[in-house]
Amino acid sequence: MKNYYEKHVEGRINSSKEPTLQLKNLIAEYLGFDDYLDFESKNPRNGNFSKETSKPINKKHIYIITSSIIVLLLVLSLSYKNALFMDYNCIVWEKDHYTKAPCYYLNSIDNTTYHIDIDHFKKVTLSKGMEFFTDGKENFWYGSNTKGEREFFTARGVHPETLKELDPITRTILKDEGLLNE
Repeated sequence: MKNYYEKHVEGRINSSKEPTLQLKNLIAEYLGFDDYLDFESKNPRNGNFSKETSKPINKKHIYIITSSIIVLLLVLSLSYKNALFMDYNCIVWEKDHYTKAPCYYLNSIDNTTYHIDIDHFKKVTLSKGMEFFTDGKENFWYGSNTKGEREFFTARGVHPETLKELDPITRTILKDEGLLNE
């Protein structure tokens, strides 16, 4: 704003160009006008930024315009920050699986930290006929919920309630659950 004032009101040489119509409209709207043309029509002597203006902009106007630009920049930076959250790097638990969600959702967790494969991560109820191991490698993981009850999942990850890392199933766990008779 200082550069605009110095160049277009005081006539000093600097690199600032004529403000864009969009910026003029934003400032005019902030000052309570419909747009820049409305501002010009109601303030013909103060309504333009050229050095032909016979009445220079006073300090109050500079303060208002500078404040307007600061507010505009804050709004734009917050919008950019919110846009970053829209990348859906976070996930939320829905009944028996995780889904992608904005990070501002309640109970969302940042999946760039946990790297959970949400396409394969599901809560399941194990039964005796299931294949618990393939070539000696576990097919399920387990963890305890907030009530201390053991729950089973189809992939590595964290428990949706406690956020504790899940453990791979073992034959001992399967025997404790009555799912393996050895």
